[in-house]
Amino acid sequence: MKKVTVVIVSGGYGSGKTRLLARLADGLGSGARAAALVHQTGPVNLDPLWLPGLTVVAMELGCACEGGGELLECLKLLQEREFSVALVELAGDQEAEPLVRAVARLEGTEVIAVEADGVEAEADLAALRERFGVASTGDSDQGHGHSLGGCDCAGGGRAEPQWMPFWLTEGVDETRLCEIVDRLPEEVIRVKGILPLGEGRWLRVDRAAGVVSRRPFTAEDLPVLYDAESLADGDPLDPAPPDGGGLLLLWTRAADEADSVALEWEVARRLAECLGLDEDPAEAAAFAAESLDQEELLFEAFTAARAASVAEPEVASHVELLAMCYHELMENERAQVLLREAARREPRHLSSRLNAARLHLAYEELDQARSLAEAVVTDHPQDPDAHGVLGETLLLLGKLDQAAEHLEAAARGLPEDEVLRSTLCTLYAARGDYQRALAVNSEVLSLDPADDGAMYLQGELLLRLDRADDALESLDRALAAGNESPWVMTALGIAQHRRGDEAEASGCFGDAFVLAQERLEHLSDDSAAMDLLVAASFRGRIDQIPDLWERLGEVDPTELDKARDTLSLAPDRGEAQRTLDAIARILTPR
Repeated sequence: MKKVTVVIVSGGYGSGKTRLLARLADGLGSGARAAALVHQTGPVNLDPLWLPGLTVVAMELGCACEGGGELLECLKLLQEREFSVALVELAGDQEAEPLVRAVARLEGTEVIAVEADGVEAEADLAALRERFGVASTGDSDQGHGHSLGGCDCAGGGRAEPQWMPFWLTEGVDETRLCEIVDRLPEEVIRVKGILPLGEGRWLRVDRAAGVVSRRPFTAEDLPVLYDAESLADGDPLDPAPPDGGGLLLLWTRAADEADSVALEWEVARRLAECLGLDEDPAEAAAFAAESLDQEELLFEAFTAARAASVAEPEVASHVELLAMCYHELMENERAQVLLREAARREPRHLSSRLNAARLHLAYEELDQARSLAEAVVTDHPQDPDAHGVLGETLLLLGKLDQAAEHLEAAARGLPEDEVLRSTLCTLYAARGDYQRALAVNSEVLSLDPADDGAMYLQGELLLRLDRADDALESLDRALAAGNESPWVMTALGIAQHRRGDEAEASGCFGDAFVLAQERLEHLSDDSAAMDLLVAASFRGRIDQIPDLWERLGEVDPTELDKARDTLSLAPDRGEAQRTLDAIARILTPR
């Protein structure tokens, strides 16, 4: 297998990561088979358009947040296709170290880590150019903006910059837009965009540290583009922005939350006429609401929500729509700021307050979620969604009886809500009421007969009710539906053991162990390690547990509870107890 040199570039927002890659990429394609791996943020990704001449892989899930799983798969595919260089750009909030460790474990890789905003950035770039045989032309920065580290986006302890996306339609007034960009407030610390000029032409615009660069390009200048799925298939994607459109990204830094909101409106107001933000607010809001959950229309939904907010700034629902657009891009802090602004404008606005609670819940900020949800339930005692959010929060806080009261109220008001019933099933199981949990899980399966997660849970519940034959049938259905997780294989092993088929049980436990090992290699997270810990127990491999914990960060309590729960079904109680004791010993210092 061909050796691949993996260059991992990290740095704060606006620190020059893409520019570093672009400068390194100039001429690199002629000396080596090179690929760049960047983040996919929504339906349009600007970064590939800064890297002509390379093969670019845009990944939906990012590089480091899941232990490098998707990235590692892409690197293996690049190895198979005999690429010799892979340039990896991390997001501004990602640490390089976990990813460096994950990539270093791959056979046939050499890892080089570079900080774009580090004091050695220029020296690192020069060394890489020399290593890869990339000539320094003396004017390589033309068109790429300024030199490395020139944009003060990292901020030395100040608030992280916020970014604002604007979708551009064909026919935008290039001259007028560039004039506006040049005169934006000083709090706009970075501008990066692709302006559609029509007839397959675009203008690349970059403004940082007071320096503006513009470079026109055509479809012939676009890179070869893949995502993770198309890379496996070998069929490249169309790298051009959809529908001949473009995208403008602005990074801003404000002194506080109020200034941040004011800056958002001020920038949108200045760009309104040029970007078509002066459309009818009702129509814009309706389009944003309809398009919010359609990934290919997300940036257009952003622009429409902003148009409505600029036209009618006093309407809380418009601000809420903009907040949920940010949430779709996992910008939770920005979403919360705007939801608070929506609630400020209409203090009793139900959905903005409830969505704020949901976001706190999604990010496990349980005390904040509970406080908000309780206030909403007090103001709207008949609203089933409010009871559902409060019930789920209380469940995660371990307040099972209170959670049951609110989840049952929500279920009465939302009889077709499958997710709510799954949560209620989890609650009953946590209380040890397996018969009731089984009844609710049957409702989930009646709503969605293809839900393989519910099939697995049904098998687990039947095992707890000592109905091994019925459990085996449910677990076989889950397996046939594609749920080949270590937990399913472990439960199958327990069911076979209870039926007295030790050979089948041993085979299932062995399969669970192999699946768990593979999952840990791809993910390296707490959930994957718990899979392997449980599988190790059933295989009698307790000696592996300390090594597993060395590869982990903080332990997810829900995964620990799940492991303990499954181990309670173990055929060999002594082996299971030794696993739990080993986990307890390792967790003591934490």
